[in-house]
Amino acid sequence: MKYSTNDILSQTFESRFRGYDTDQVHEFLYGLSRAWDDMTKQLKDLLDKTEHQEADLREYRQRERALQDALAMARQVAEDVKTSAKRDADLVIANAELCAERVVSKAEKDVSNAKETLSRLKQQRVRFEAELRQTIDTHSKILELYSEGEVEREFENESTPPIQ
Repeated sequence: MKYSTNDILSQTFESRFRGYDTDQVHEFLYGLSRAWDDMTKQLKDLLDKTEHQEADLREYRQRERALQDALAMARQVAEDVKTSAKRDADLVIANAELCAERVVSKAEKDVSNAKETLSRLKQQRVRFEAELRQTIDTHSKILELYSEGEVEREFENESTPPIQ
């Protein structure tokens, strides 16, 4: 039998000689005590359940905070990696550009040196050709003179004997 607050408050007992019927009072009190025990057990169960749920809630909130912290850290690490990668890429590009400038500069210098060398070689060739032509012309004239006998006459006119 379940008792409500109104049942307890509205309960009446028959009067008997010298007061209420003790069996009715005892029966009511017994039922009330069982209901009270049930309520106490339910209250304890509910309090235990609430305590467990609050503990679970605290744990979930801690996990949520840990996840949020991990997510924030992951975002920061990702941003740091991105920044570092950009900085590294910029350094690689700068180094590549510097190397490219050095290679181009060296190539331009080599081309300039090659042009100067070629120019000097052309000048030397022109001089060599001129000297060779002059030498050939001189030898040609000597051959002509020799073939005409003028060389022998010149040697005869000179007082020094010819070299044998």
